Amino acid sequence: MKMITRQQGQSIQIIKFNDGKLILDEPKLSSILMNDSIKNMPVCVIGVAGELRAGKSFLLSIMLRYLRAQSEVNWLKETVELERFFDWGGGDDRKTLGIMMWSEPFVVTSDTGENVAVFLVDSEGAFELGESMKVANAVFALTTLISSVIIYNLETRLKEVHVKHLKDFILAGSGIQELHSKPGTAHADMLETHSHMPAPFQKLTFLIRNWESDQLYGLEGGKKTMEKLYKVNENQLQDQKDTRTVLRQCFQNVDCFRIPHPKTNIKLESYTGKLSESWYFQKEDMSNNNYNIIYC
Repeated sequence: MKMITRQQGQSIQIIKFNDGKLILDEPKLSSILMNDSIKNMPVCVIGVAGELRAGKSFLLSIMLRYLRAQSEVNWLKETVELERFFDWGGGDDRKTLGIMMWSEPFVVTSDTGENVAVFLVDSEGAFELGESMKVANAVFALTTLISSVIIYNLETRLKEVHVKHLKDFILAGSGIQELHSKPGTAHADMLETHSHMPAPFQKLTFLIRNWESDQLYGLEGGKKTMEKLYKVNENQLQDQKDTRTVLRQCFQNVDCFRIPHPKTNIKLESYTGKLSESWYFQKEDMSNNNYNIIYC
């Protein structure tokens, strides 16, 4: 993938919640998407969703640094404080409300030589104390609906509860939700009905942060997680089997990416974003394609 334009921009809230209702800011969204510089281009939207205060905005700010660097060798600039393209920081209070979108596209050249307009989307973290699951479901579902690549941001490891919540999220935004609400229809019959429909979503990546169980990182390590996720055993309940079926039917492509623990107090409010003080990595590893998580 080759970057061919550098854009300025800012993080803009395109969806907010007011009294439990979703409000779309159509003028702001139109101003982003109706950009003359990308007229008639295919679009790739990379969205990040997941738990509250788990580094989603920080991750997107690193992605933006990469996209703005136009393939510079030292794009990380590990001794320079990370820009707050999407508002990030330590502490317990949430930084992102609703759904945010970077206002300017990045035009890249795909491996096939086609120009593609890339947009980045940030979302409000789930599972805040006192917040209803209805809000969490809506945020994740909407982020998934508008994303070509949805990154499910997790910490430490992929757990069964994460997969269960993911199923609930995507059912809230897919055609299966209608089937689930149809009276008198057996669960297995609903899944069988949907198995003949095209997958409604394109790509899902489980991004596991702070991985410490072994030293298998990146996509190669992620393959081990995916093997464990899809492994069938005699102790699995039918609901667990159905959850995995839903994942296969709702996404054209599912993979996993592991990132090592930064080995620092990255969540403290005093942290400034210097990657040399945070990321536990070998520089040659970061230039390896296994660590390239920005793709279409």
